[in-house]
Amino acid sequence: MVTINSCLNVGFEVFRVEVQIGTSRGYGVKIIGLTDRVVRESKHRILTALHLNAYKVSGQRIIINLSPSDLPKTGMGFDLPIAIGILLAQKQIESKLQLKRVIFFAELNLNGVLKANQGTVNCVQEMIAQDFDFIILAYEARERLNHLNQEKLVFCKNIGEVIEFVGTKKKIHQGFALPKPMKYTKNDFDFSQILNQEEAVYAAQVAVLGHHHLILKGKPGLGKSMIAERISTLISRVDHIDKNEILGIYDLLNEPNSKSLSHPLIPFRKPDHSITPVGFKGRTQGKLMPGEASLAHGGVMFMDELNFFQRDILRILQAVLDQRRVQLKKGSQNFTIPADFLCVTGFNVSESKYYPKMIPPSLIDRFDVCVFLDAVDHNNRGNTIVQNSKKLRTEINEARTFQLARNSKIGAGLNSRLDAQQTYELCKKSKTANLLFKEALEANNWSFRRQLKVLQLARSIADLGFAEKIDEYHLSKALTWAP
Repeated sequence: MVTINSCLNVGFEVFRVEVQIGTSRGYGVKIIGLTDRVVRESKHRILTALHLNAYKVSGQRIIINLSPSDLPKTGMGFDLPIAIGILLAQKQIESKLQLKRVIFFAELNLNGVLKANQGTVNCVQEMIAQDFDFIILAYEARERLNHLNQEKLVFCKNIGEVIEFVGTKKKIHQGFALPKPMKYTKNDFDFSQILNQEEAVYAAQVAVLGHHHLILKGKPGLGKSMIAERISTLISRVDHIDKNEILGIYDLLNEPNSKSLSHPLIPFRKPDHSITPVGFKGRTQGKLMPGEASLAHGGVMFMDELNFFQRDILRILQAVLDQRRVQLKKGSQNFTIPADFLCVTGFNVSESKYYPKMIPPSLIDRFDVCVFLDAVDHNNRGNTIVQNSKKLRTEINEARTFQLARNSKIGAGLNSRLDAQQTYELCKKSKTANLLFKEALEANNWSFRRQLKVLQLARSIADLGFAEKIDEYHLSKALTWAP
């Protein structure tokens, strides 16, 4: 019996799978181990590919077991390990590798050419962490993996190159490692295109700095959508998540030429009002596909006119803002995909304290900042242009460094992620600010969540000015912006 290691991507989790090949007298190939139709059909691809590459597989009965047997197997990533295992079991090739220290993961075309699979990034990252010696992959996956350690990665164009590496331990194609810093979203949008909305732009800066969810309110045509669409240009640092998770989510789409993989940008998603719960969360029918919530992971989700979305979408959004992940179910399997984004919404209202009736108060309570936009007088020559995105982004990055240097001393992250104890420990107030906060508590019937959010917001406002303590100005601004 020959055992070959492979891996399986289930949602955002990765499992190692042993491909066990045994031969006996008889004819035929049987694949067992709780496999689906895609895996069972792979024997036809594999046998044809081997035949067209001058390897004869006949005269023996071949049993292939995918272990663990209680884990449902799906996908085409087992093609390559099964093919290599068959050749080794029939002693048609020899190996100079320690097979228990090698991972094989690729699909086979009928002519033996290797293809990349859905979830390649997630699988490779996990297998590197488990310290395997080599991971053998399709050559077309090279570009989406150039941010990882290339020493363990072996890229092959066809099964012939795989067999050559197994027999000689010499790489044919060398990987090229490139750093993958996240980049702000490059487009024609810039904050310098906005007139006389300094308050709203300032609020957007604070929201990005502390990762606070933002509501923009005002009459139609004042620039709410313009500001929201430009917020992603303020983000160039992702400090609250693993940046590789963004690549892993887009890799689930299995688009080798996706710009999101070869040139990782800060995601910006703007779902339409007609979106369904499946489109928002993701689907599990067929292959797993992430929804808008997960595709916005690490970036910005702009949901304009939140009251026009389906009620089910609002309930899902509230759960996602709380848990920062999406949970999907398919039969007995549960899938968890990260969905941690900065949520921005806008309302066309004429009063600053008014919210559409369809919006549940519990959802509003999940937002941190609410700004009412003033009308712009285009006849006034004194209209001021907001600073450009590059300048604003530099200010945010400097303040983010100041924020994390302080918060990391007690093991905390961004201001919006502080728990109750951390909030009271880090949000030190001046005497006047403390009196103002007590008066606000007496005047407003706030939930405990809202009290913490006001302090965290005030802390972010103070951080933008590099202030050690929250003073009266910082707190009063946070009270004004409280939804």
